[in-house]
Amino acid sequence: LLEKQEHFQKAAGFTPEDIQPLVMLLIAVFSSVEDDLKKQRDAFETKLWSQLEAVTCPKQKQLKMQQICTMLLEKQEHLARVVGLTSEDVQSLVMQLDAEFSSVEDAVQKKSDAFEKKLRRQLQAIENLSFRQQKWQQMRTMLLEKQNHLLGAGGLTPEANNTLIARLDRDFAA
Repeated sequence: LLEKQEHFQKAAGFTPEDIQPLVMLLIAVFSSVEDDLKKQRDAFETKLWSQLEAVTCPKQKQLKMQQICTMLLEKQEHLARVVGLTSEDVQSLVMQLDAEFSSVEDAVQKKSDAFEKKLRRQLQAIENLSFRQQKWQQMRTMLLEKQNHLLGAGGLTPEANNTLIARLDRDFAA
């Protein structure tokens, strides 16, 4: 407005005294809008992080992170309008989330592998084949009955549990 002051004087009859308060008002409005967007953006990011931190199961946390990252990437235009996140901001946020929570998947896999090794050691320790098969049937029943608990405790999904049972069936069933 200050740069176009002469144009406004000619076109609308504004004087320099009329333009100065308008400039100050516009500066106040735009800085207020920017502050509001920053507050909304910060609140949005805080909400995302708190949602992930609230999930205790490692596998479910990984799934939640993937859902959030997919949503962020799919809704970039909406996020730009609503909370002022640019495409670069979204990419940065996705990378931060991935860096923070990608190790969760590795931890889940290690826990699952350790669980399988423990079961195998228990079965291999039984020399009598008949007793070993009985023990395997007990373990198999436990794995099927406790599927929901295994997901929460160790991130062992039903599919991974069925795969584990199939591998142990192959090696220890009659």
